[in-house]
Amino acid sequence: RCRLAAPATFRSRHLLGYPRRDTMSARSSAEQTAHRARREAVLVLFIWATAFAWTLSWCYLRGYTHPPDSWLVRVGWAEPVPEHRTIAGLPHWVFVGILVPWLACLAITLVFGLFLIRDDDLGREGGEGEHGGP
Repeated sequence: RCRLAAPATFRSRHLLGYPRRDTMSARSSAEQTAHRARREAVLVLFIWATAFAWTLSWCYLRGYTHPPDSWLVRVGWAEPVPEHRTIAGLPHWVFVGILVPWLACLAITLVFGLFLIRDDDLGREGGEGEHGGP
């Protein structure tokens, strides 16, 4: 019998590079948690930096007037006189440069938070007694 796709938990764990079960016993639980948290932080930082670079460059290239002899205009990245198009009542450069990355980051955050981040057991808090109180 042929399976076309692996279960979502398998894909999500290997998407973030979680170690396989046979190698997990070699590391302590705290090391695994720290390693996983570091990897997730790097992914979040990469997404944030990408959205920042997109917003900054798109708004600079499309929201400002550039001289016609500028290399940005000659390459085709910028327009000498920006068009005043609107999408949903917003200028085109605001919609594509700010709203689209914001919505994309929202969608990525939801998927990341709901399906990819694992909840690790961090143990009991210091000072907790038998009955959960101090």
